Amino acid sequence: MSVWEIVNDRVNDVAGVGIPTSEQDNLRWWNKFGGDGSALSWRTRPKLELLVARGRKKPKPRADLSPFMPGALVLSARACDVLRPFLASFGQLLELSVEGQSEYFYNVTNVVSCIDANLSERRPEGTIAREVFDEARVPAVATVFKDRLNLGKIYVNSAGKEVLAQLVAEHEITGLNFRQAGRC
Repeated sequence: MSVWEIVNDRVNDVAGVGIPTSEQDNLRWWNKFGGDGSALSWRTRPKLELLVARGRKKPKPRADLSPFMPGALVLSARACDVLRPFLASFGQLLELSVEGQSEYFYNVTNVVSCIDANLSERRPEGTIAREVFDEARVPAVATVFKDRLNLGKIYVNSAGKEVLAQLVAEHEITGLNFRQAGRC
């Protein structure tokens, strides 16, 4: 079974979201977004703002899934309504505020150890550059997951990709695409 990375392939064409200008020097601000597959709990909705590219006065157009940080997705309310029945089985959809509008941070809590550390290509500092998956450990049922060896990516198996691709096509969701991840 193939493994795919969930990506936004229009990252250069759409507005991303980012931390408020007032928090840019606050490294602790990022802690509320986890990233290691642990469940999160927020007392208040974090506020994000639209990123405006240098030399532009207005942000680029929005997509239903906005670029935010590696291994994380921000979904519009419409995308959340459509994708929640599938995505919620594998993580949390936590409400946040983007320019005063309710949007949702997708925190993947389903961690599946299926990257083969010995066969994967590594960068000089030791991080995974190109994954090799142990096919016997990749779930057969439709699944969205992270792997502890590469928490900066959200993966989906072939069955899960089919489910998501069908929902995206039926509801014209923008900003959700797939890139083949490594090999099995």
